[in-house]
Amino acid sequence: NINKNSLIIILSFEGNESKLLNNAKTSYDQQIPLVIITAGGELEIFAKERNIPLIIIPKINKYFNTYTTTGYVITALIQIFINAQIIDSDFRKNIKQAIQNISQLYLPQLGKKLALPLKKFTPLIYVLDDYWSVGTTSKAKLNYYGQIPCFNNIISKLMYTEIIGFNNNKTKYFALILEDSN
Repeated sequence: NINKNSLIIILSFEGNESKLLNNAKTSYDQQIPLVIITAGGELEIFAKERNIPLIIIPKINKYFNTYTTTGYVITALIQIFINAQIIDSDFRKNIKQAIQNISQLYLPQLGKKLALPLKKFTPLIYVLDDYWSVGTTSKAKLNYYGQIPCFNNIISKLMYTEIIGFNNNKTKYFALILEDSN
């Protein structure tokens, strides 16, 4: 149940989605705490006119999209949760440490090394149902950064539906199946 003890966070990159603007108006009219995260549009104007907490996502370059702004959004959400005392302020320190640890793994170089052989193939990424977002993100990264066609789906769809499509096809595929240790 949404009430005055709730916190509504509205995230819209363009800031012009009518449903989100209507949700912002309803929350504001009902005096439910509200934060808006956007790169502009009507939501920015709405927030500024009503002095609603507003976080502007910077349009850093011509490739501005949901993938290039993920870091900004996550950082903003962490700070909102800290301010709302949903998570402890030490969480930020733990995140910084995790980022340092990850950066030491040289993941960009590893990613390039892994992606190079894939240029000859069309990657097919399959994941367990619970990891659909991991498959979708991996696909998007290969499409965007590797500039190669790539497709993803859940393993249960591979069992029959998609295997039929591979018959009599001259395209070279590379299947990548992502699963957890369980």
